[in-house]
Amino acid sequence: MSEGYEERKYPEKSWSISRMKTLDSCQREYYYTYYGSHNGWIFNSTDEQKIAWRLKKLTNLWMCFGEVVHKKIRGIINICKKDKSKFMNANRFNEITLNELRGVIRESINKYKTKEWDEYPRGYMLQEYYYGGKISKETGDELKERLIQCVNSFYVSTTFEEILNNETIIIENDEDIFSSFNHDSLKVYSKIDLLYKSPDGYYVIVDWKTGRPSEDDKEQLLVYAWYVMKKYDIHYSRIKGRVEYLLEGHSEEIIFKSEDIEYIKAKVDNDLKIINYYLDDISLNKPKEKSVFEKTQKSYKCGQCKFRLLCKSDND
Repeated sequence: MSEGYEERKYPEKSWSISRMKTLDSCQREYYYTYYGSHNGWIFNSTDEQKIAWRLKKLTNLWMCFGEVVHKKIRGIINICKKDKSKFMNANRFNEITLNELRGVIRESINKYKTKEWDEYPRGYMLQEYYYGGKISKETGDELKERLIQCVNSFYVSTTFEEILNNETIIIENDEDIFSSFNHDSLKVYSKIDLLYKSPDGYYVIVDWKTGRPSEDDKEQLLVYAWYVMKKYDIHYSRIKGRVEYLLEGHSEEIIFKSEDIEYIKAKVDNDLKIINYYLDDISLNKPKEKSVFEKTQKSYKCGQCKFRLLCKSDND
């Protein structure tokens, strides 16, 4: 274990947009993600904890697609921080991203054959292969088309145009940490894709999206704005939020108002009551029994769930 690591019987209580989306989707998935998998990396944990932890670390093709595209964008912007005249062109971006995704598929096929993931999860493992499936040619062709669209959209985006301006100051660029802040002793997670100060003096928050628009996108920007206000002591009126929908080739931008910030604070406060409802001990963040966390009635979701190996063996 790393220095300073503290083993906790129960996980730290936290809030995020993704956490609440998981709870809304399926309570049992929520249990395995945030409680049942906790300490699964420890030798003396239960078999269920170990399995849940390994399953939690699975990804799928489209999540991996988004992650790899984000990583390449981060690399380009980091280069631009040093020299705004040197960055890879769209063809090179497309080529190396596609090669990396092919590598993930090969890695997943090999891990499925060797069962290496069940020994200890490292690197990537696509759940499509973990559960004995594969990526169809049609899906592969769709991935290539989406990649071309996302790459081309990035290079003509408002954000990239501003990044190339010598007066733009990059502050955060998809940092390799899970940024958070505390709200009344609750940890609120807020991992920003990009934050920069534009030539007109605004602090601009950018959220790169490689999929379709979601009704949660604006709420995510509100969380990011709240984070920027707290960390950098910036008034909300000096912050812009922008979602770059790379797949669809357009962006949406908002300038925050006081009621926006009050709304997201109230939402987190209300969500905390929901989180606490599922706890046996609120101070310890100890969950209620697994049986309290009901399985979704929308069976079509189960075929895409990481935890179906465990869930199908549950007796309730």
